Amino acid sequence: MSRRVRVKICGVGDAREVALAAASGADAIGFVSGWKTPEGRLDDAQIEALMRQVPSGPSKVLLTPYLSPEAMIAHAVRCGADTLQICDHVPVAYRYEVRAALPEVRLLQVAHMGGAIEVSEVVGLAEGADGLLLDSGVSGASFSERGGTGRVHDWEKSRAVVASVNTPVWLAGGLTPNNVLEAVSTVRPYGVDVCSGLRDQGVLSRRLVRQFMDALKTSAGG
Repeated sequence: MSRRVRVKICGVGDAREVALAAASGADAIGFVSGWKTPEGRLDDAQIEALMRQVPSGPSKVLLTPYLSPEAMIAHAVRCGADTLQICDHVPVAYRYEVRAALPEVRLLQVAHMGGAIEVSEVVGLAEGADGLLLDSGVSGASFSERGGTGRVHDWEKSRAVVASVNTPVWLAGGLTPNNVLEAVSTVRPYGVDVCSGLRDQGVLSRRLVRQFMDALKTSAGG
């Protein structure tokens, strides 16, 4: 590939991880409500405080467990997010309602590719969204299956989605320093989203982050 692939580092849980993700050149940093850290689970007040530590440049992405427009709007406001990741499939009217209330907040709609979803259904999820994120969860399952599975899904189907929409597409699901080059070569996404693949015993690893970013430089011919 000749263009730079954007990177979202997700599941950031403390100030050290915020600094590491930002220093690595990540384009977006993801915060998960209820994320388990060595100090406990992240609540909204902690996420808001961590988001204020993100330097200018990376997007501050809030992964919300809520699916009603009212709850998603309130959650984004509480945490000070500039991007809201909608972690399950919702009606297009919900995205437009959130957009009307928070026009300055970008909407990243997750599409769960781990089940029998059709490309046409994923294309429909792009309406009203600023980006699609293709993950390996299964829509309708428990929240633990709405992302962060560490599993790879069908990249050929993801490639078909990229070819079918004008919306920027982020690829997630089981990405590591060892497979990200193949992933971007196959899918040709706008960006990649990585979480567990950069962690060693649950902690964001400087070594793995460096290897991941170096692999992407190779993909861009850098």
